[in-house]
Amino acid sequence: MFQFSNLIPLPLAEKDLSSSEVWGCDWALVEGTAYFLEAPSGRGKTTFQHLLYGLRQDYSGQISWKGQDIRQFSAEDWALLRQKELAIIFQDLRLFPQLSMAENLILKQELNPAMDLDQLKAAAEELDMMEHWDRPTGLLSYGQKQRIAIIRALSQPFSLLLMDEPFAHLDQENIRRACQLIQRRCEEEKASFLIASLGDDYFLNYDKSIRL
Repeated sequence: MFQFSNLIPLPLAEKDLSSSEVWGCDWALVEGTAYFLEAPSGRGKTTFQHLLYGLRQDYSGQISWKGQDIRQFSAEDWALLRQKELAIIFQDLRLFPQLSMAENLILKQELNPAMDLDQLKAAAEELDMMEHWDRPTGLLSYGQKQRIAIIRALSQPFSLLLMDEPFAHLDQENIRRACQLIQRRCEEEKASFLIASLGDDYFLNYDKSIRL
């Protein structure tokens, strides 16, 4: 999947990154491997995921996807990668507040479906969200929005799921339910995941822990 060579975000260029297993190193995300990214505050965990998703270009070094330097990607290349390979749960969620939960999910699902409507509803039921199906997301709590963002990310095909503090506003029971859903969808897609956290590893089974 992704390969990295001496990658350093420009905002972190003056910091001491000698203890990092990510910044300034030559390494790769291996297909089929689940990663836990231990990321203290201020070390660039959100920046890292945004670099992988193509939202930032302010870095030195090289990032490659399956051997191709991502700096060479066109807008169309990125669109295809995000439709078929990369799913993401943003820390700031990025839902449409004026749209209902159903509309937020179906809008994503219709672009490139991996889950049909019944499966979306089953996921909503699993995360105790069906009663909010037709409510505008702008009226929901942050924890409820977080669960919608999780379902939305899982509704597409993916080979790598990126997660940036995806459970920050959920209680333990809802974290457990969300982890079960995420784990199952990753198994169905035969996909890897990369979860960034300040320290909690939650209820997910991961293969490798990386220090940012």
